[in-house]
Amino acid sequence: MSPRPRRPELAEAVSRLLCQRGLSLRQAEAATGLSYGVIALMKKGHTPKFHAMAQFIAGLDLEPSEWLSLAGYEPPPPTSGVEVLRRGLQEMARRGRAPAADLDWSRLPAELSIREAYLLLADLEEPPNQEELSPP
Repeated sequence: MSPRPRRPELAEAVSRLLCQRGLSLRQAEAATGLSYGVIALMKKGHTPKFHAMAQFIAGLDLEPSEWLSLAGYEPPPPTSGVEVLRRGLQEMARRGRAPAADLDWSRLPAELSIREAYLLLADLEEPPNQEELSPP
């Protein structure tokens, strides 16, 4: 079995996270239950096994899809409309289009289906029509 490739983006993210939270490797070990050696390797860009990555994410209360992606794992598919909407809004914000201020969260149904969430995101992504751009 060949070793997994190093991921510089994982190394940078782990280093930045530990620095921002003021955590040593030993403190991260206590928070996650992973050995400090595994975390030190992650800090160098080595991708841990999936279960170790999941333990790291849970122990430090991190955003799963972002951190799984940094480690080269496919994030799990969304299981709810709210999750689809959250991921979609994060992606829009990453691209510089953050409609969260425009979104009236109180008007969303309590149980948002995955299909409804994708339709809502499509509406938010639509460019304004020419009438909306014209001055009054």
